Amino acid sequence: MVYEKECTKCATKLKDEIVCLSLDGWSNIHNEPIICATVTTSNGHIYLVDTTDTSGQPHTAEYLAELSESVIQKCKEELGCHVGSVVTDNAANVNKMRKLLEHGNELKLVTYGCTAQILNLLARDLEIGNIKEHVVYIVKYFRNNHYASARYRQEGGQRLVMPQDARWNTMCNCLKIYIKNWPVLMTIWEVDREQIDVRVREMVSNLTLKRSAENLLARLEPIAVALDIVQNDKCTIAEAVNIWKELITTLCNDRDAVTAAKKRFDQVITQAHLLANLIHPSFQGKLLSAEEVNNAMDYANEKFPSLVPVIMKLHQIVSFPFV
Repeated sequence: MVYEKECTKCATKLKDEIVCLSLDGWSNIHNEPIICATVTTSNGHIYLVDTTDTSGQPHTAEYLAELSESVIQKCKEELGCHVGSVVTDNAANVNKMRKLLEHGNELKLVTYGCTAQILNLLARDLEIGNIKEHVVYIVKYFRNNHYASARYRQEGGQRLVMPQDARWNTMCNCLKIYIKNWPVLMTIWEVDREQIDVRVREMVSNLTLKRSAENLLARLEPIAVALDIVQNDKCTIAEAVNIWKELITTLCNDRDAVTAAKKRFDQVITQAHLLANLIHPSFQGKLLSAEEVNNAMDYANEKFPSLVPVIMKLHQIVSFPFV
């Protein structure tokens, strides 16, 4: 009864909306594989529309495509909304699934991978060897060792953060707090030498390790800022393009970071992103290269030909070979 009432409420709010479908896999408390489907409206409101127990089913692209089509049909028939786009993570099977959906004969969909996940992967790309392991070792010691933890609090140290793979930006927060409280750790190192683990003493007093941690933080902080923005409920794919462009500019003094960021940009930014950025009234494709504008126009000509003359007039494009 409650379930039916909630479904009715959702249908009322979603009626005639054009929504973005999100799919992701989880394990429930019984360790059963569950795929959750949610839809996001243009106002950033999110609704859970379906959960599927996939026990015994291989998560092939074909199976996931069938599942997605079923959810899309449910949205249309039961909730009265139209799925215009699909976003997933960037695993190989779901990448293939998105292609199957986008190139299907009946469905007219825009599909793309999750920008936030790719930013998190970029942060991992830029990790400096052994720095994470050493800093985590120190943090874990001062969190878990009773004497060290008590002395750390006594000296006024801030709560240390342990990085977690499932919680993005925690590595950045870990480094930030470690560096800020490094003088506290040094004070304990000097006053309580005999009570602190020898290996921890060596790491805390290692200036090379501290400098490397600062360098790693300098790499990760711009990514953390970008991640916070793209995880906003109302962030659009048009805005995501500018976020990536600005991030690459911010990293310009770090050649390796720029190379890695451009590679991830090419992985996640599609022609749909470029077109959305080009026609967005605030962005108008101002940060796009000439090649990217052409890619956006190619996509518009293929998917939305009636839109091409409007775009050409808006941007005063003199000629376009495919029109």
